Formats: sequence, structure tokens, C-alpha cells
Amino acid sequence: MKYLADTHILLWFATDIAQLSKKITSILDDDESILYFSAASFWEISIKLSLGKLDLRGYRPEEFRQFLLEQTFRELAIDAELATSVYRLSVKDNHRDPIDRLLIWQAIQGHFALLSADHKFDQYKTDGLKLIH
Repeated sequence: MKYLADTHILLWFATDIAQLSKKITSILDDDESILYFSAASFWEISIKLSLGKLDLRGYRPEEFRQFLLEQTFRELAIDAELATSVYRLSVKDNHRDPIDRLLIWQAIQGHFALLSADHKFDQYKTDGLKLIH
């Protein structure tokens, strides 16, 4: 199965694996899992790092990306077709984060199961999101 990891899952995978649920850890450890990260996550990481809101524990974003690629993650680009269609994702009153919405839409459109600890994402299951906590 194809899995798209949310930004905090990627960060915990690299810096604090104990934060991951047993279910997500087993998926990450399974050789049959096809793991992806989105360019949107690196946009978020770079923004938070530049604002001083994130500690990559010695990694630069470029090194962190390379680490994930070495761990068998695949990179998922964002093209204009995907970006221009995000408006079709329903708007939720208590969740308007644009990067999260892009990741959710990318998971739905690409038929990925999204790995996330964020329970706000549960409300997107009605939009077709396959979500694993």
C-alpha cells in the first residue's frame, strides 16, 4: 500500500521515534509499505525553521530530505493541477491550515493512506481520506 507521511510523522521518524504510534511504526518498518513525503512538508519545515519554530536537531532541510530518501521514502511533487484543485476539498470550521489541506488533498487525489497523529484530519474521511493514526 502507498502511504503519505504528514510532516510531524517525518520529524518524529528522524528525531523522536517514540512519539509514533505502534501502528504507524509497524507500517514504517514493513518492507511492503511504499512510503512517500510531500514537497509541501519541506515547504512547512523550511518556513518553521526560518521563523525559529522548529529544531531539526542538527539537520538542514536538504540533509533531512536526503536522510528520508536513504530510508526508502519517495518524494512526491506538487504540480499546478493538484494545487489548483485543492479548493474542492471541503472547508472545516476548526481546520484551515493550508499546508495540512494540501497534504490531505494530495493523499486523497493520489490514493494514499495518510499517516498522521492529527485527529483534526478525521473529519476529512467523509471526503475520501484514508487516515492512519
